[in-house]
Amino acid sequence: MYIGSSAEISSDTIPSGLRSRNSEEITISEYIKTVLSQSLMDTKYNEFIVQDGEGINAVTTKLILDPGDPVIEVHPDIVKHLKPHQVEAVRFLWDCTIESVEHQTSKSGSSPSTGSGAILAHCMGLGKTLSVISFLHTLLRYAEHINIRTCLIICPVNTLLNWKHEWDIWLPEAEQVDVFELASKNSNRLKLDIVKHWHTNGGVLLIGYDMFRNFIMTLMKRTRSKDVKNTISTALLDPGPDIVVCDEGHLMKNSKSHITKAVSQIRTMKRVVLTGTPLQNNLNEYHTMVDFVKPNLLGTLKEFNNRFGNPIKNGQHSNSTPRDVNIMKKRAHILYKTLDGCVQRKDYSVLTKYLPPRYEYVIMCRLSKVQQELYKYFLENHSNINSNNNNNTSTNQDETNHRKKLFMIQQILYRISTHPHALRIHETKEARKMLLMDEDSFIDDSANSSEESSDDSTSSDDSDENINRKNDEIDEDSETRKSLNITDSNNNNESNTVRPRRRHRPITRQESRNPTALIDSENDSECVIDAGECQKPWWYMFYNDEYDWQIDVGAKMDVLFNILRRCSDIGDKVIMFSHSLISLDLVERFLAEINRQWSVYQVSYVLF
Repeated sequence: MYIGSSAEISSDTIPSGLRSRNSEEITISEYIKTVLSQSLMDTKYNEFIVQDGEGINAVTTKLILDPGDPVIEVHPDIVKHLKPHQVEAVRFLWDCTIESVEHQTSKSGSSPSTGSGAILAHCMGLGKTLSVISFLHTLLRYAEHINIRTCLIICPVNTLLNWKHEWDIWLPEAEQVDVFELASKNSNRLKLDIVKHWHTNGGVLLIGYDMFRNFIMTLMKRTRSKDVKNTISTALLDPGPDIVVCDEGHLMKNSKSHITKAVSQIRTMKRVVLTGTPLQNNLNEYHTMVDFVKPNLLGTLKEFNNRFGNPIKNGQHSNSTPRDVNIMKKRAHILYKTLDGCVQRKDYSVLTKYLPPRYEYVIMCRLSKVQQELYKYFLENHSNINSNNNNNTSTNQDETNHRKKLFMIQQILYRISTHPHALRIHETKEARKMLLMDEDSFIDDSANSSEESSDDSTSSDDSDENINRKNDEIDEDSETRKSLNITDSNNNNESNTVRPRRRHRPITRQESRNPTALIDSENDSECVIDAGECQKPWWYMFYNDEYDWQIDVGAKMDVLFNILRRCSDIGDKVIMFSHSLISLDLVERFLAEINRQWSVYQVSYVLF
């Protein structure tokens, strides 16, 4: 950096604050001293982060958070995995919650009730978990110097085991810390023992939002054991953990919810909130989240609405005046600047330079011969949605039925174009669903027998309405299936039959009031359906059992597995999305069979 001589510095380049108070003379030496100190500070700051390489190939090899004694540094085996925005996130969390070792070890900084928090608002996929693990591991690594031994991570239960897995992945074997999780533990006594051990010996505790709420709001109030109350209060609340991290912090969107009330009782002010969407449906939810990490920064909810909430809302309407829009922009800018010190926002743009270009291909797959036969037969025989609407008059019920038929036809065509076996999977699921419905109705009737038998005559009208409603539902479902001709009416021979389903019949008033009669009537010969009356699906004449394991019968599946095979050869990772769970079941089925055949081949190769 070139500073220049005193003669080269003019009065225009000197800030007015550095001029002599008694005269207009300029203290050149003081200005040079200020510039040099700033230059040295910048140089010293740049030494905190050391990178090898340039551009997208740059790898961070050193990250110093505090250059004091001792030097607080992120472990080299972890920092090499951090992207630049993650390095910024680690420094941001340090500056917001710890500031410095000197401040942390002072009398005021070591108190749990002092300190500050931060909101890490990075979009999903930017590696918030790794950033937080790097930060927390550094704190626990220098625990004796920073006075931080216990860390509590509160997260949704479906991400809890992933957090545990991430700790195992990123930390070197020699640098592992004790990580405890409660999701897989069933006994409350075992959970309390783990919490007590964690608070005594230090480490990281992973707990779900609901479990934490139950501990604080339910278990502490209902239990009579003083030992249980003392364990929960001491370990989780006061003094509680040294630092707390709330994943998916936007779940704390209501200050009156039990989750927010429970989490807010934690004494420590070193609070970190992780969220991919900091701004939710309204600003009140934003205020709740900010107030958790920075209490009273935005004032009370009423003060916040007067200062920011109402002016910003007034400028968002379609009929807002230019003055309202102008005020909205100003208040939004002031709010952004106010929170700039505790909220770090990053979007996907930070990763664009690391990602390869995206190419989109639409592949048109020609149906196989079997699929063509199924498709053609269905269109010719089962896809006429106007077959029952020859008259010009149509009611709302007719339109509703036509709409249902249209969507059912669409789904059937989707299954045909995916793979013929998708038709069988759907038919099996429907059969199981009908069986469960019959079992549920049987259980409900028997369970409510005592209550229904005690009904007086005033409930007879309601029972009549229920009977009619049930019969209408049964008739409507039957008519819908008949109108689509889901079963093939042209094949009534003995060889074209399947296991019969129980046919629903109208429920009488006597049976509804006397469940025993209903149970007995189900055993009557009237309810038994001959095998010849129940027909196989329309697609059965084209289906062969060998199709269950033939990938090439489905054109799209054949193309997909060719792509998967090529990706496997070159080591690429594949993510598959589908609108249909049946399609995913098919892919899983075929992949399992391929893996089984490969395993058998490997065993045969070893043995022979």
